[in-house]
Amino acid sequence: MSMAGGRPPISQADRDQIATLHAAGHGRNEIARRTGVGAGTVTKIIHELGGSFDRDPGVIAGTAAQQADLKNRRLALQSRIIARAEAIMTRLEAPTFQTILRGEGGAENARTLDFVPARDEKDLLWAVGSCMTVDERIEKGQGMAGDQAASSMLVTLFKDVQGAWEQARAEQDALDMDEVRVP
Repeated sequence: MSMAGGRPPISQADRDQIATLHAAGHGRNEIARRTGVGAGTVTKIIHELGGSFDRDPGVIAGTAAQQADLKNRRLALQSRIIARAEAIMTRLEAPTFQTILRGEGGAENARTLDFVPARDEKDLLWAVGSCMTVDERIEKGQGMAGDQAASSMLVTLFKDVQGAWEQARAEQDALDMDEVRVP
């Protein structure tokens, strides 16, 4: 008989094997691989039995090292994002602005202008704002505990940046269709 989720209940034999493997010092993922039971279910069963995977000094040290690594990666990502925002601002504030304009038949022409066209200024300022939003989210994430929270935050950031890029691309495509043709 299956449960609401459509999976059959874990047999007592599987529970016993999970307990035996845990007592032998195997980790959650190894137990899940050997028994064919999901890692979350393995953890649940061990917790029901009063056990834990967190008490092993190797697990504690490994988790701490992984958290430190994720923190360093977030800081490096944050530095890159801020540098990108600064580079965009430098481009906006330069005395000349290089751009590509489409001419007859869709031919692309490189141009150096002594001003930033309004559409380009809007797009670049939007990009700076996006960078700063990502930076702010990373900063807020520094207080999160655990590698799962950090991983979840990075996935969320990736999806947000990807969505923003797709939106900006769609807006740019729409503007390109309305663009004044340059001879």
